[in-house]
Formats: sequence, structure tokens, C-alpha cells
Amino acid sequence: MKKILSVLGLTAALVACHRIDLSPVQETAGSPEKNNTIPGTAGRTAGQPGTAFTTGRPAPLTGFTLSRNAAGTYDIVFRYDGRESETVQGIGLREAARINDLLRWEQPVDYEINRNLIVKWEGLGGQAASALPDLFAWLQANPKIAGSIVWEDGTGIRSWPSWSALQQTQLWVAFQKAWQGSSIYVPEIPANLLTHADDEGATTVYSVNHAWGYFRASVGHALALELGHRVSWSVLDYSDQQLAQLFSGREMFYWNDSPQGYLLSSGYHGAVTPGPPLKSYQFMKDNGMISPVRLTTISRAVNWARFNLTHYLGRNSAGNMEAHWQYRGAAPMARVLSGTLNPERPEFGLRHWTAGCGGTAGFFRMLLRSVNIPVKMVFGGDHAQVWFMSDNYYLDHADAPYDAKTKYASIGAGELLIHKSRYEQWFGPNFTDEQELKNVGRRSRELAIAYLPNYVLNKYCEDMQAGKSHADGYVYEMLSKNYTVAQLEAQNFWGRMDAKIYLMGGCSAIPD
Repeated sequence: MKKILSVLGLTAALVACHRIDLSPVQETAGSPEKNNTIPGTAGRTAGQPGTAFTTGRPAPLTGFTLSRNAAGTYDIVFRYDGRESETVQGIGLREAARINDLLRWEQPVDYEINRNLIVKWEGLGGQAASALPDLFAWLQANPKIAGSIVWEDGTGIRSWPSWSALQQTQLWVAFQKAWQGSSIYVPEIPANLLTHADDEGATTVYSVNHAWGYFRASVGHALALELGHRVSWSVLDYSDQQLAQLFSGREMFYWNDSPQGYLLSSGYHGAVTPGPPLKSYQFMKDNGMISPVRLTTISRAVNWARFNLTHYLGRNSAGNMEAHWQYRGAAPMARVLSGTLNPERPEFGLRHWTAGCGGTAGFFRMLLRSVNIPVKMVFGGDHAQVWFMSDNYYLDHADAPYDAKTKYASIGAGELLIHKSRYEQWFGPNFTDEQELKNVGRRSRELAIAYLPNYVLNKYCEDMQAGKSHADGYVYEMLSKNYTVAQLEAQNFWGRMDAKIYLMGGCSAIPD
């Protein structure tokens, strides 16, 4: 029987659509799913439409119930005013999810069951939307990707093939939204389940609902980029380790037993809370960061950070986090992107504050994940570093982009990156912490010697005004981890600075 569900629009009599992110039902893979509901109704048997629908009856549709039957298909019961109801039986999993999503969430559309077609609301003559790829079939055809989509909960760690049908469908809904250029709802800033005194460390734990939502939104977005060829690189070329950065929930947060939820480990995930992936992606587009060349995209992101991020002040306490980001936890990604005011330091004005090297490493992980570029935080000399895994380049210190020695227009952002071969010469299992510490930020010192940026020239002028020798000056102190005075003099370092200052018109003419 032909059924057409038509959105009539909101009226005062309608039930409000509450944007709630729902956690997956915990169940063993392959277990019976009697009375399990489709996404949008987890934990209850009845759904509520976000807008009014009719199926040819004069009374509006006020509720619906989705359930799985013994044959493995789904039945949907439509409830109307006047306690009338109508049942459609034998609906496939993906079609059932589509109906649920249509009823519960978004835009005016028609849904015609017998033609499996969603059209924009223009009466019955609307135009068909762009074809939605069969995500289930694609994942089955690409088992390496399917196996990399990993979710951890109280029952353990499982990859997509062993998820319940409900969990797989909830991911499919997130993919559908991303394919349409939208997203399932996730808050820009998640609530922290923990409360802290001002002087306590700012540990961050998210609810199961929020974590599951961020994970699905991120993975659905990544899959839409891949299947829609919206970036010029492909996840099919990535290693298992690289895929984990994009598709494993454990690379976003860890399961936490008490309080039950998901813990952000600042020492592993980076000191940045998750944010909507679509917001990060749009931010990259709006700021011209996305290039057909992946390494150029990375360099553009580093360049934005170089001239916009500011290292936060003070320490990682809940009170200090609140002062910087108005959040008593790790820095929210949304507020790093938008900028915030620190009321305790109003002289700084609006700044894109970052929580030091750990915060910046987390920032790059989250930002570039939105364009399917895997990034991992690593450590050398007890400082956070950034590994751009797909291209095997590193930042030898995550603070390097906004180091005063390299915030200089003549230095290309890509020059801050070092290749894996050089990274392994400076850091590695055979190095002591003391040896590694001397190489943290070494690339910035190399660039300072090569380019003689204004910051270094000004510091040299201060040294001269204070009557300090080369060995006693602040300039040498900045470089002494990797160079002796004799080595710098052999490169005519101070002589080159004298010549550049003279050509600029003297110390008073050097820009601050």
C-alpha cells in the first residue's frame, strides 16, 4: 500500500522536537533485538515527531513506535489524534532508520515508502535529493575501514562489524546527515560531569550520550568526505594506525567507570574538548586552509595557528580554565576557534587561547580530523609534539607555531615542519630525556638563525644597550641548547644581525 508522509509544518498543537543525543543500547553482538527501537527512541518504545505529518488522514500524526520483528525487519505504528493508529510492517533496517530520522528531526520533506525516495517539500512534484550511497555495502566492501571504526563502552571494545544493528544504524543516520551537508546534533560545548575547586586540576569527563554523539558525528562526517570525494586524499591509503586517529573512539576519549562516562586524557588526546566536526570543517573552508594538496592543507593550518593562537597564562587549574574559556575543563574547541576574553587579563582583548603545547596538539588533532588528516600527539623531552602522520612530518614542539622567534612573515609555515628522518635524529628511544629536551623547539632556533626575525633583532639591541657580551646576552641564551658561541660566530651570526639592523635604520626602526 502506498504511503506518503507529508510535513505540514509546526503549529501550536504540535509536540516540540527536543534535540537530544542518545546513547547506544548496550547489547551483545548478534543477540535478539526484541522490542529494540531505532535511533531516536533508545530507552523507550514510543517516538514523538518533531513536526506534524499526515498519511492521508485528517488527524495529525502525534507519535510513532518502531520495533524489530522476528523476521529481522521493522514494523512502524503511526498514532493519530483521536487514538487512531495505523501499522506498516516489514520495513528494512535502513528504511526504518530513514523514516525515524525524518519524523523526529529536520526539514519539510515527503517520504514515499514504496519508492524508497526522499524529496524536498514542493508538493508531490518535488525534485529528488542527491543519491545517498549505501554505507553498509561500502563498509562491507572495505573491511579495513569497517574494522577501524571502534567504540568502547562498559562491555568492552568493539569494531563496527560486531556492533548491534541499532548502533550501526545510528552511525548510518550520522553519515546521512553529513552527506547532506549537515550533522546530527551535538552541543558546541559538552558538559563536564566533574566539578572542581578553583585550584584543582581541570579533569574532563563527558556523559555517555555526549561522547557517543561526538563520535558518531565525527565518523559520519569522515565517511561522507570519503564517499563524496570532498577532499583529494583517501582514507583507503591510510595505515591502521592512521585510520585509528579518524575512526576509533579511543582516540577521542576513554571509557570511565566512575562517574560513568568518557574521560578526556590531556596527556594522550590533547587538552581540547571535542566540538562539532562540521564547525571545524567549515572553519577551515572559511579561512582558506583546505588545499588539493594534503601537506599544503597542514601548512595552512599551522600558519593560521602561528598568527592567531596565544599560549594561555598560568596553570591547568579549573579556575584558570574558566577564566580563559569560561569552562571548567579542557579548552572547548568551539571557543578556541571563536576566541574568548579573559576577564582577569582584559588588556589582552579577544584571543584564541590555547592550553600550551598539549592544547595545541589537541587542537591540530581535532581541526585536521575534520578533513580526514590523521594527527597524533607525541612527546619528546616531556613536551607535547605533533605528528602529521599521513605525510610523516612533525612539529618538534607543539608551541612552535606561536614561538616569538618564528612569528615572522618571511618564514613559511611549512618550514616549521621537520621530516620524520630529522625527527628521529633528535628524538627516539635511545635518547635520554635531557638530550631530547635540548632538541624541543630546535627547528625554531634554526629558523631564527637563518632569518634573523625582528624579535631576535630587538633582543640583540637590548643586549647591546645593557653592555652584554655575545656569551652573556639573552640572544645566546635562546640558542644555547644547540649551539656554542664559537659555532654561532663561525656563521657570522652577530655580524649578520649588525648588518641587518643598520640597513633597517638602527634599533629604533625595528618593528616591535
